[in-house]
Amino acid sequence: MRWLLALVVVAAVYGLGAVWWRVMTGESWADALSFALVLTVSALGGRWLADVIRRKTRRDDG
Repeated sequence: MRWLLALVVVAAVYGLGAVWWRVMTGESWADALSFALVLTVSALGGRWLADVIRRKTRRDDG
């Protein structure tokens, strides 16, 4: 459930960034929304990978 909430919050923040990107640069909506999607997946994927590494090092430490 935490991951779903994180996904919604991150998507909302980057979605607003996509709207700003669209308004300021004049790019198409498809470009702006794909930009937001890539950032959302990257942010959540990075957090997931950091959690996996942290858990793995905790197990190996002793």
